[in-house]
Amino acid sequence: MVALIQSLKVLFLIFTTIITVYYFIKDYKIGFKYYLFFVILSGLLGFVRPIFAEEIILPIIIPLGVYTYYKRFNTTKISYISLFILVYGVLMTLINKDASFTGNDTYFIFGFVILAFSNYLFGNEKSSINTFALLWLYVLARTIWLITYGGSNVFLLSDLSEGGSRLLEFEAGLDNSTGKVRLDPNYLGFTMGFGFLLSLLFLINRKNLYKHLQFKFIRKKWFLAVVVIIGLMEFWLSIRGLSRGVILAILAAILTFLFLNKKIKTFAVTAILLVVSFVVFNDVINLFLLRFSEDNTGSGRYDMWESIWKLMISEGRILTGFGLNYPWWGSWEVGRHVYASTHNSWITILLSVGLIGLILLFVYISISLKNNYKANTTTSKIRIVMFAYLFVACFSIEPLMNSFGWIILAVSTSFDSKISIIVKKWIKTRN
Repeated sequence: MVALIQSLKVLFLIFTTIITVYYFIKDYKIGFKYYLFFVILSGLLGFVRPIFAEEIILPIIIPLGVYTYYKRFNTTKISYISLFILVYGVLMTLINKDASFTGNDTYFIFGFVILAFSNYLFGNEKSSINTFALLWLYVLARTIWLITYGGSNVFLLSDLSEGGSRLLEFEAGLDNSTGKVRLDPNYLGFTMGFGFLLSLLFLINRKNLYKHLQFKFIRKKWFLAVVVIIGLMEFWLSIRGLSRGVILAILAAILTFLFLNKKIKTFAVTAILLVVSFVVFNDVINLFLLRFSEDNTGSGRYDMWESIWKLMISEGRILTGFGLNYPWWGSWEVGRHVYASTHNSWITILLSVGLIGLILLFVYISISLKNNYKANTTTSKIRIVMFAYLFVACFSIEPLMNSFGWIILAVSTSFDSKISIIVKKWIKTRN
C-alpha cells in the first residue's frame, strides 16, 4: 500500500511539474496560478512539494516565462539589488569549498529570483490580493488535512510539563514511508498564524477587496461566517503549540495594522478584542508568560547565534559571508556536530552573504515598504502588515528555507511601478 501511494505521488509530481513549466512558458501569470493551485492541492494531500525540484525549476522558468511573454525585460520592474545578492551568494558558494548547492539553503536562489521579478508577478493590486487569497486557501487546505488525520488531538493545548506534547504526531502515510507525521509547533504555528491574519484582514477590509476578488459568493453572509470560523480555528492552531516567536509575530502584525489605520474606531475595537482575549485565553496567556520567564536562552537560540557571530568574526567573514549551506555547526562551541538550523532566517542569510548581502536586502525591503506606505491603499497596507508578521517570525524560525516563506516575502515587498513614480514625485516636492 505504501509503495502504491509513493508511486501515485511521483505521478502527481510529474504531472504538476509538466503543467507548471508548460504554462509558465506560455503565460507566466497563468503558470504561477497553476503552481499555487498545485501548492494548495499538495497541502490538502499532505505533500511537502507541489512540483519536482521547485527550488531549481522555478528560478529558471520565472525569468524565462517573463521574457517569453514580453519578448524583453522591463528594467524598471526588475530588482537589481536582489539579482546582485543572488549572483554574489552563488559566487561565494563557488569560492568556498565548504559551501554547497544542497540542503534547504538552495531556496536562497529561488527566493532572490522571485524577489527580483516580484513586480512582474505581484506588482499590481489585483495580482497581490489574489496571491494572498490563494495562499490563504493553501493554509485552509493544510488545516483540513491536519484535522482529517490528526483528529481532535490537534486542538489540544500543549502541556509544558511534557515537552513532546508541543509536537503534533499522527498517522498520515501520503508523504513518507513510515506513515508517521511529526509537525514542529513553530512552523505549524507560523503557517496557521499567517492564515489567521489574512482571515482577519479580509473581514476588516472586505468591501475594498471585493473589486479584486472575482467570486461573487465571497459577498454572502454565510461565507463571512465561514471565514470567521476558519480564522478562529487557525488562531487556536497557531498558539496551541505555545510558540513564542509566532505570538510575537502576530502581535507585531496587529501593532503594524494599528499604526497604519490611525482611527479611533479601530483602536476601540482592538481594545475590546484584547480585553475579551485576556478573559477567554487567560490560561494560555499564563502559559506563554511562563515560557518567557523560565527560559532566557531562547531554547538555545542565543547560544547558537553568539557562536555563529564569533565564528564569522574569527574567520573574517562577517562582511562577505561563507556561501550557501556552510556547515557552521561543526564549529559550534556548544558541541553539536550534526546539521543544526540557525532558527533565524536573517542569520542564515548573514551566514551566506554576510553583512554586505543582508544590508542590501534590507535596503531593497525598505524601498518597497516606503513605496507601499506612501501609496496608502488597502493592498499596500496588507502587504506591510504581512511583511511585519514574516519579519518578526524570521527571528525565531526559518520560514525562508521553503518556497512558502519566500513567496510571502515577495508579495509583501512588491509594489506597482506607478506607485514608485508617486513616491519619486513626493520626494522631489519635499526637496
